[in-house]
Amino acid sequence: MGQSIYEVTHPCDHNEVKSILSTKDVHTKRSMFIRFKCTLTSKGRNVNVKAASYKVIHCTGHLVRNETPVGVVQSSASTDSTTIHDPNNNKSYGTDNKENNSVHSDDCEEDDPDDEVGDISGGVEKRNGVEAPSHCFIAIGEPIPHPSNYDVPLSQTFLTKHSLDMKFTYADETMEDFLGFNPDIFIGNSVFEFHHAQDSFHVQNAFKSLFAKGQCQTDRYRFLACGGGYVWVLTQATLIYSKCQKPQSVVCVNFVIR
Repeated sequence: MGQSIYEVTHPCDHNEVKSILSTKDVHTKRSMFIRFKCTLTSKGRNVNVKAASYKVIHCTGHLVRNETPVGVVQSSASTDSTTIHDPNNNKSYGTDNKENNSVHSDDCEEDDPDDEVGDISGGVEKRNGVEAPSHCFIAIGEPIPHPSNYDVPLSQTFLTKHSLDMKFTYADETMEDFLGFNPDIFIGNSVFEFHHAQDSFHVQNAFKSLFAKGQCQTDRYRFLACGGGYVWVLTQATLIYSKCQKPQSVVCVNFVIR
């Protein structure tokens, strides 16, 4: 509590956080995938925060006007004016206990710390001489489960595996029940050949986030069905790494929305 969000998130995600928080529109829903520091290892042990890896958290919420009484507002210069609220903030962001569940990413240019404090929450107001942020960001953070953590097959789901160019290398046999296609028809074809053209923008953006951060979750989109028509699907994708920590393949858990 009281820490700046920039102290616990990946430096490459700071600009995205600033972009989301800089708007003054309090009516629009916000959604972003942010890599938070995770002190829980794949073996269930806690490590020092300096040795922490990163875990992708899907944050969804909206800006609200700050109605906090002046006596509650912290005026310390070290406290950032924007707070992301997570109902599970007393727990580590890492529940996976299997291999390859931490997020790996290329190095990026770290933001200047002096840029982290500023009018990113819609402005600062003075109440009885005490500065307080005029808006704050309220969000729910949800970790994306690693595919190996699904011990029991879920109903209304199918599993797919892909090469790094997103061509199918494996298609679950249950796809025939949901889509009508023989699973073999997908092998060697790109995932981008099977969604509705109007969904291309957010599907492509989601998979760009996958390769940048290691995990992603799409919005619901239309997946082509046999004989014409579409089935609404939501996909959770995870980048799988080799023992040398190089990207190897992609595993997708696809949820059919009825």
